[in-house]
Amino acid sequence: MLNFGRRIIKVTFYDQTSGTVISSARMPLERLPESFAVDTVLKMAGAEYIVVRAEPPTKPLFAASKELKVVVRKQPG
Repeated sequence: MLNFGRRIIKVTFYDQTSGTVISSARMPLERLPESFAVDTVLKMAGAEYIVVRAEPPTKPLFAASKELKVVVRKQPG
């Protein structure tokens, strides 16, 4: 796959309760937030999730590692 200079980050989303992988994707760095320090809400597969933590938590760090692990909690409803 050609990315033409785009920096791609491997992002894996984990369920906080079970620890299982909810989803995994390869995303362009520019589509990711600068930080997960502020409450972040994501929509995946028709449901809303709150980001509990991200490793690493900031864009410069996951840009360097090219990998991001995001632990989420599903919103009720």
